[in-house]
Amino acid sequence: MIELIKKVLATYPQVEWTINEESVSSYELFFVRRLLQMNRAKDVKHYRLSVYVEQAGFKGTADFAIHPGAKEEEVKRLIEEGVYAASLAKNKTFLLPSPKKLKL
Repeated sequence: MIELIKKVLATYPQVEWTINEESVSSYELFFVRRLLQMNRAKDVKHYRLSVYVEQAGFKGTADFAIHPGAKEEEVKRLIEEGVYAASLAKNKTFLLPSPKKLKL
């Protein structure tokens, strides 16, 4: 999914961005009258994208989620809408941290 997002972002050279990938593991237990009826484990990934658009001495930002199962057309639409929304914001210019991959 990250490679797909990067591929779409490559078509917007004027845009800076950050991608956050969060992996969530959980276990669920279902009881009926104090008896365990079913249990299941879930491993889910969440993707959040922030886009930054700089123009005329200002920098705008937009944050949004991308569903892990999203198709390329949907990712393109979400990024296009995010870039448009970021272009409307007028914040003072700021620097982004250098790229790093965080492993926990």
